[in-house]
Amino acid sequence: MELPEVEIIVTVLNKKIIGQQIEKVEIFKPQMLERCTTQEVEDNLSGQTITSCIRRGKLILKGMSNGAHLITHPRMTGIYHYYQGYKPPIQQVNKLDNQIKQKMLKSLNFKEIFARSNVTTNKYTRMILYFSRGGKLYYQDKRALGKIFLYRPGEPISALAHLGVEPLTEEFTAKLLKEKLHNCRRQLKPLLLDQRIIVGIGNIYAAEILYHAGISPFKRGNELNDEELWRLVKAAKAILKKAIALRGTHISDFKDPQGEEGEFWKELCVYQQAGNLCSRCGHRIAHTRQQQRSTYFCPGCQAL
Repeated sequence: MELPEVEIIVTVLNKKIIGQQIEKVEIFKPQMLERCTTQEVEDNLSGQTITSCIRRGKLILKGMSNGAHLITHPRMTGIYHYYQGYKPPIQQVNKLDNQIKQKMLKSLNFKEIFARSNVTTNKYTRMILYFSRGGKLYYQDKRALGKIFLYRPGEPISALAHLGVEPLTEEFTAKLLKEKLHNCRRQLKPLLLDQRIIVGIGNIYAAEILYHAGISPFKRGNELNDEELWRLVKAAKAILKKAIALRGTHISDFKDPQGEEGEFWKELCVYQQAGNLCSRCGHRIAHTRQQQRSTYFCPGCQAL
């Protein structure tokens, strides 16, 4: 999961969970916890209100009213599902006679509420946040490669300390990129994946960015001229913005918290397109590996 998918998750969660009070936390796979225990998560989050939800690189940070932060790194298959149940005040429920209760339970709305409150709990559920108004936020991770971090009130968030520039900010310019790469002899594709230099870019979008910039993935960082640096920055911003607008790429089973799939896979020009003809020059898209990662490129448009 890369910047566009994480950005989409955060956008949806901001509409759903900001201002919600956490009633209870359940952790189903403690091995995914970093720097904390299940009990510490429960102690620091229960009773707290979520005051913020932001993205930094590929991380999702939820701020709490007591100053604590819950951070998730979804990695490849981590996804969130939000379900808004209904939790009427107990005083109102107790006042209802049995006949009215049975009619409520038989109504379509209540059936949907009860069904949806159970349907998402499965073997891939790793964490559930229960909210005081009846909603639930499920974190599921099929491959359990993601991480869950807890930072206590006032504790510095060390997970952010070494992250690079955000590519969709004004700070990300050809001049800045030149400063970061001018002494670097590493090949460009692995450089784009280095979160200490630029955050949020993974294998899918690195391939597409380099293709649209017309730059070889094998070119070394210190070999880029000013025009190539400008094209690379321009392509990165354009591809990432378009992917966000199309709600991401669902190649790795990505769905947003509302269960909607991304449409950017329809726009892929080189990623997983090996053997297909390049739409610009007619060469066949090639596939190789760099540092144990798949690399897709056009030998014509992206010649060294």
